[in-house]
Amino acid sequence: MEMVCFQVAECMIYANHWVAQKIQESFPQQALLRHLPPPRQEFFNQLQDCARARGFTIDTRSNKALADSLDRAVDPQDLLVNRLLRVMATMAMSNALYFSTGACPVEQYYHYGLALDRYTHFTSPIRRYADMIVHRLLTAANAMEKGAGPAKALASNKELEEVAQQINNKNRAAQHAQKVSTELFQCLYFRDKDPETDERCVADAVIYTIRANGMLVFIPQYGLKGAVYLKNREGQVVSERQDGGCDWQTGSLQRYLDHITTTTAAGTSTFNLFQHITVRISVQPSRCHSDTIRLEVVSNRPHQAPETQAQTPQPQGARGRSQLVQEVVRQAEEASQQAEEKRGRAPKLSKEEREFRQSKCPNLYSLLEEVRELALLDLAACGAGGGLGAAAQACATSA
Repeated sequence: MEMVCFQVAECMIYANHWVAQKIQESFPQQALLRHLPPPRQEFFNQLQDCARARGFTIDTRSNKALADSLDRAVDPQDLLVNRLLRVMATMAMSNALYFSTGACPVEQYYHYGLALDRYTHFTSPIRRYADMIVHRLLTAANAMEKGAGPAKALASNKELEEVAQQINNKNRAAQHAQKVSTELFQCLYFRDKDPETDERCVADAVIYTIRANGMLVFIPQYGLKGAVYLKNREGQVVSERQDGGCDWQTGSLQRYLDHITTTTAAGTSTFNLFQHITVRISVQPSRCHSDTIRLEVVSNRPHQAPETQAQTPQPQGARGRSQLVQEVVRQAEEASQQAEEKRGRAPKLSKEEREFRQSKCPNLYSLLEEVRELALLDLAACGAGGGLGAAAQACATSA
């Protein structure tokens, strides 16, 4: 099945490439293409350092050399190493952008990620507006070739470039919305779970970046990335116990190229790149901002799943995120169903109660009205000697 998906993706890329050549030949100054400039070499420094720490060499002199190096950087004992190296390579590159051919020189048409001199989006017009524009350009190019259409472009270079920039902006906004949506579902999934007792809040994580005060980890079970801090606000650092667990103690932190160490009175703890550790997942609430996922190191050793959890295949990457979303949606549907059932058991309201939102039982409005009337009473006229309760009763009797 994976081979079939790979072959379909290859055919789609070649179709996009052929269409890009066709519309660019027909409309040299008014074709909508997509390019990815070569990244700057210094952006690959982190990738090369991380690979070197694992014994691999990454050649970034060209995109083919990079692809071949990544294909060779495979650890048979831990396949996640190659996956994380590929993620770092992608992070070093900028986002591909749409452009009008009249707005860029020909040497900038190149797509670095696909190693193609011409590329566009043609195969998905039902979900991308850029594909619709390319379909119209291809239709016009075919009609012009057959002599059945006018020999001019559908839009000027300036108009097409404005459309391309608009599509690029909306694409960035969609990526941001997707990122925020993923973070929201992650928080919703872990919000009602007790991180101290719920086994689903403890997971295996892989270190892929060393920071000054901690590290960045990837949790394959949920497809989740985040920061794990080894130093807190009180100046304490994480110290490893003999059983592999971790505590907060007074000490110092030292960062190196491929690892980070904490030193306390109990000894020195080391966290290496691509090391598997155990983390606890919880939700950090905020009054001013949205809730965030908080990761805390539990052990300097890989997570040992309970027997009941180990017997069940654990989701990986995108499957883990999909299962997480499905779980949140299921919980929301159950809560909505319970609310509907509760409303169904509630007593029916009369026409006046539905129209004016009035209730027969004492409500806040009636109580406030009584307090207002009591405040306006003339105690001297109603008899000052009996107190407020007696005065109110006397006035009520006289009325």
